[in-house]
Amino acid sequence: MNLLLDAGVLTQATHSSGNGIPLGAESDPDVRKLFFLDVGLLCSATGFSTRDIAAPDTIEFVNEGALAEQFVAQELAAGEPGSRKALHYWLREGKSENAEVDFLWSTGNTIIPFEVKAGASGRLRSLIEICRSKKYPHAIRFDTNLPSTTTVTMGDSSFQLLSLPLYMVSEVDRIVVELMSGL
Repeated sequence: MNLLLDAGVLTQATHSSGNGIPLGAESDPDVRKLFFLDVGLLCSATGFSTRDIAAPDTIEFVNEGALAEQFVAQELAAGEPGSRKALHYWLREGKSENAEVDFLWSTGNTIIPFEVKAGASGRLRSLIEICRSKKYPHAIRFDTNLPSTTTVTMGDSSFQLLSLPLYMVSEVDRIVVELMSGL
């Protein structure tokens, strides 16, 4: 597996507690999620072929969440050699309180959790939990909706949730800078 990582065929997101910058300072390399170089390799590995699609609007893929997360991971990992950011995610394991946020992203001294949804809706329980416990003022959800913002309130705290279409993930650094400047 390490050879595939070194060759760039796979990329990884390592667990980080997300307590501060840099995210890699609290990274656990033994707790990681692996992603292929691109969505095509994931599709091939799962036996999917474009010939299998007769009418795409009538097909529901059992792995559409994994495909969406793969797409976001490959876009976040893309970049010029030497300037690529390491990918991180947040995981809390407990007997009855498991939670996972797909990605933690840092720009400057700001940490923003990202949640990826394959469709237009989905639960945000883990995203709400990390924003509440870490007191993050902003979070981003990538899904199939048009861009929007909303304020999510939990008891006496709240955070701003920015929803973006999946295709906008390549613009995330620019968007985060604008978000932080109050736009």
